[in-house]
Amino acid sequence: MSGPERPPRRLPRLQPSRTQAALLLAVALTATGGALSVPAVRAASAPPQVSAVQSGGAVVAGRVRLYLLLQGPPSARLRAVVPRLRGSTVTADLVPRAFSAEGDAVVRLDVAPRCPGAVDGLDDAALDVTAGPADRTVRVPFDTSGLLAGTVRARCAGLVETVPVRGPRVSAGTGGPAGALRTVVELGAPGPEVLVVTSVTPGPGL
Repeated sequence: MSGPERPPRRLPRLQPSRTQAALLLAVALTATGGALSVPAVRAASAPPQVSAVQSGGAVVAGRVRLYLLLQGPPSARLRAVVPRLRGSTVTADLVPRAFSAEGDAVVRLDVAPRCPGAVDGLDDAALDVTAGPADRTVRVPFDTSGLLAGTVRARCAGLVETVPVRGPRVSAGTGGPAGALRTVVELGAPGPEVLVVTSVTPGPGL
């Protein structure tokens, strides 16, 4: 039995789930040439670039006092400097907390050779320098030719029983106005030595 035609019923609209919404958004962005922004992963900081050259030295009380000029990142923090010199006892001193604004730092090494191994250790002398914002450690080789190599080879060859003292010497001089105390300072080798006079003892003739 035929009756009046009824319009089709509308199906209820389903709310998409979060997963479906994410998929639809990805499809829409792909169709329009867009892209989802992904947080960038910060790359690990590169190790600092550091070099070392000799800037002076002297032989004081049986030890070779060597000054090294480090060149690295300007104003970067300098956490530690560890010397590596096989066959010798080495201590590092005068280590600043950071490189200067020009990227310089002066380090003093006191080297006591232990023969015969000290001669072989001259070839691979280096410093372990920890610096930079991430405290990265790099191995920095340095040249041992000159005063250090000459002193170590002479001592280990038995040419001298003890290393002669070649540090700063102070002696009385002559000349100048009457009543003036004149002194002469002799340095064994160039270097940033600081001399401080704390007292003066008058001798004969003053």
